[in-house]
Amino acid sequence: MSHNDKKQYFESRRDQFYQEYLSKKRQASVLGWVRFISFVIVAYVIYLLFQNRETAFALFTFILYVPCFGLLINRHNRKNFELQLAKSLTQVNDEEILRIDRQLKTFPDGNSYLHSGHPYAPDLDIFGKHSLFQLLNRSRFVGSQDTLAAWLSSPATTEEINARQAAIRELSEDLDWNQKHTAYSLVHVANKEEEKLDLTEFVQGLESDTQVPLPALWSVAQIALPLATLSLIISIEIFAIPFQWIFLAVGINFLLLRVVFQPLLNLTKNLSAFNRLLKGYELLIRDIETRDFESPHLTQLKDKFGKNHAASSAIRQLRISLDFLTNRGNMIYQIINSLLLTDLMIIHRIKRWHQHHSPLVLQWFSAVDQVVALSDLATYTFVESSYSFPRVEDQPCQFATQKMRHPLLLPTKSVSNDFSLSGKGKLALVTGSNMSGKSTFLRTLGINLVLAQAGAPVAAETLSFSPIRIFTSMRTQDNLEESVSSFYAEIRRIKQLLDELSEEQPTLYLLDEILKGTNTKDRHTGAIALIGQLTNSNCMGLISTHDVELAELRNPLMNNFSFNSTLENGEIHFDYQLTPGPCRSFNASALMEKMGIIKK
Repeated sequence: MSHNDKKQYFESRRDQFYQEYLSKKRQASVLGWVRFISFVIVAYVIYLLFQNRETAFALFTFILYVPCFGLLINRHNRKNFELQLAKSLTQVNDEEILRIDRQLKTFPDGNSYLHSGHPYAPDLDIFGKHSLFQLLNRSRFVGSQDTLAAWLSSPATTEEINARQAAIRELSEDLDWNQKHTAYSLVHVANKEEEKLDLTEFVQGLESDTQVPLPALWSVAQIALPLATLSLIISIEIFAIPFQWIFLAVGINFLLLRVVFQPLLNLTKNLSAFNRLLKGYELLIRDIETRDFESPHLTQLKDKFGKNHAASSAIRQLRISLDFLTNRGNMIYQIINSLLLTDLMIIHRIKRWHQHHSPLVLQWFSAVDQVVALSDLATYTFVESSYSFPRVEDQPCQFATQKMRHPLLLPTKSVSNDFSLSGKGKLALVTGSNMSGKSTFLRTLGINLVLAQAGAPVAAETLSFSPIRIFTSMRTQDNLEESVSSFYAEIRRIKQLLDELSEEQPTLYLLDEILKGTNTKDRHTGAIALIGQLTNSNCMGLISTHDVELAELRNPLMNNFSFNSTLENGEIHFDYQLTPGPCRSFNASALMEKMGIIKK
């Protein structure tokens, strides 16, 4: 599909889901009124019964109405979820249109995953503003974001790359399934603060949050006291005992409930947000459990959930228990709680759930996060249908590509290039005039290799590579706080590269404007020495420089490439095409003339 065809496709989907949202909104409104009117009528009936001293009938009417009201609430909530899902799917398709136009600033940037000492992430725009993470990530679930960030931060093995490629290929054929999972995350993560909540930590903390003193005594009390209260209600009706005795039972129950007040206070912090996340994971697990996969990797992930919907059913049990606690501020809940000690029953139920299922929770959530990350990459694959899956080579130090472009640039504005580099110690020296594309080409190669080693398609017609560590030195800056000059920062970065070179695993390095922070003589001397070390190590890579004298080095492992410009009628033109051989055209003087620094 062309750029405009892709936009039209997602615009059509967006409009479809928006109409669905409007329909669901009308239906939810009707159910809301039914729920409200029924409550008013029953409340009035109960009031009249109390006025006529029909206390028992009033209580029984209330007890009978509660499940009916609960059914209405569930039906209304289900309809609200459907309208929220349709609304989120509208947003999902709007976001795809923004990604097609490479307008990424509103998406989660993954800046928390960015570390200055990382071998390549700061230089290749993996995280941060207008980053690869923003282009790939769709989900708002922090677990899947952590998973995707980990894949982009370190290269996978050949087996992992091939497994992910097969899984992504399979999922890319079902856009509806993938977008539904993105919508789940939008529905169940209300704001940016909730994106930071750790669901695994919450579930693991349930053990301490459900501790009560003398647990054996409370196990008996949670059964005996509600039975005593119900017996009292029956006695009031049958034996004409004054109804005021019910307040004594309620008072005793409330005094006992104070014992569990502190555990409940800890448990209910951010409970609504955590329960929404839990609901999202339940839906994801259910979808995975009920789908048949062809990819061995997806099948293995599915198997982690057990048989007969074991995982989703277990998550649902916990969610229902927590649902009750989220309604503790509700008047109806407090009435039931005062009669039946609901808090105690729920705490006991959550504690038993944790004892039975906590060992498996980490496994379940990890599997979900991996499937969602693969689903995000599958959507990216569907959208960028012209991209290709790279081929993994067996021989070390191999890289070859045709028509490679930068994935963060609009296809209509990016220029593709062919390039290959193979063999231990091989070096491509890239010279060129200012603004001719040297730095962008290095980043293009690096970011596509990151995609390849994450198992994702690359922005190229073809690409083959052998798994390799990536190291870059491009955006070194001075640091006033640490009294570090830009030159010292660069040589410290280069030392980090030399220290990390290993005979066990090869490294691909990308060094931009090498030793730019010092004088010409020292830069030339240092560059020659560094090239000598690199070409005799277990690595290969690219170095860009303005120092054309380096192109004259006689090193059998070094090849020259260049980006050139032309000057016509005082205007500088760039074709951004990589060509063999050293650069023969320079434009610094012309640029300075244009800016008024050099006077004619």
